Amino acid sequence: LLEVYPSPANGDVTVNFIVPIQGFVSVDLYNTLGQKVTDITNGMFNADRYSASFNVSNLPSGTYQVRIANELFTKSTSIVVTK
Repeated sequence: LLEVYPSPANGDVTVNFIVPIQGFVSVDLYNTLGQKVTDITNGMFNADRYSASFNVSNLPSGTYQVRIANELFTKSTSIVVTK
């Protein structure tokens, strides 16, 4: 997971990430309770750099975790949603 911007966010958010090896990858948004809020993207990816965008305008203000995972690794970073 490279970066998530902008943070703090109140509209569209872009996640830039690198997939080190080909395989199934999921990028999801979680709340502070560890509950999945939404799927940002998931599927089969080749080893490469990617970007995915999603909108947070319908979420309440707070801190969230963007998590990228496959069978070999899991990485996460925090974003702040403001209204």
